[in-house]
Amino acid sequence: MFRGVLPNQQLVLIQRCMRSCEKEFELLSRIKHSNVASVLGVCYDISESFLIFKDMCHSSVFSHLFDDDKCSALSWERRVKVATQVARALGYLHTFAEPCVVHRSVSSINVYLDGSWNAKLAGFGSALSVRSRSQELKLKAEDVYRVGVFILELLMGQSALNAEEDQPTVVARWAVHVIDTGSGYEILDRRLEVPCERERSARALLKMAEIGAWCMKDKPEDRPNMMEVAAVLAQVETIFFGQSKRHSKRPG
Repeated sequence: MFRGVLPNQQLVLIQRCMRSCEKEFELLSRIKHSNVASVLGVCYDISESFLIFKDMCHSSVFSHLFDDDKCSALSWERRVKVATQVARALGYLHTFAEPCVVHRSVSSINVYLDGSWNAKLAGFGSALSVRSRSQELKLKAEDVYRVGVFILELLMGQSALNAEEDQPTVVARWAVHVIDTGSGYEILDRRLEVPCERERSARALLKMAEIGAWCMKDKPEDRPNMMEVAAVLAQVETIFFGQSKRHSKRPG
């Protein structure tokens, strides 16, 4: 995405689409959720089209997470908040949207951050409105898997998915194994100050790691649904901010 300015001086984000984005625009236009990117309009040219979004001034999670000079801005507090908000957005899409919407491209590249560091889910080019029950269950489970990958990336500060092969990286497989053996503390991003294992905030991050590993179970039927993921991450927030509020203000 790139930035632009409308005639009324409103800052916007512009997404170039190499194919028609009419379906994506129609889908986004009917989704009303605080953690889904707000689409303002669509423009068409002969060979390409553009979606216009409200500006999300802190860019994507990807741009912070994998940049050593910017990663500290994405503090533990903000990473917990972002994970929870993305889970809520997907829980809404899977459960309350009519028909059900599956995203199919959940990743740090497609999660943007507004001025208050709130998560805004974007990148709906591959999304589907699903009516078939059998297809719905399969596609929802795929979304859940990708949320697990996203959660691990937030915790590790490293890529957890090989994009070319659409498979977890060696680091991600190691992380899931470590989490499953009760040593999830080892995976935490050391570019940030890591809380002492005995602190509530550390226990919250370990619980977040456990839900990430659960989402990445090999068998789709062994994974949680998005409402369960959102509920566990809400507990993580409660534990984490119960500790951190005594020391600093909650971001956003």
